Amino acid sequence: MVIDLVTREDLNEFRNLLLNDLKQFIQPQFQQKNKWLKSYEVRKLLNISAGTLQNLFF
Repeated sequence: MVIDLVTREDLNEFRNLLLNDLKQFIQPQFQQKNKWLKSYEVRKLLNISAGTLQNLFF
């Protein structure tokens, strides 16, 4: 029976690799999108009505 030990350094290295992979996966999506969202996009993301969105700004 073989026992492999996982050290904190191993976990930190795995975490860093995972975070870098996630950043590379997510970042191109944000670069392709417009800088501003339309109100209907915001309402859909937040699952709120037009009136609620309007009240958030006042």
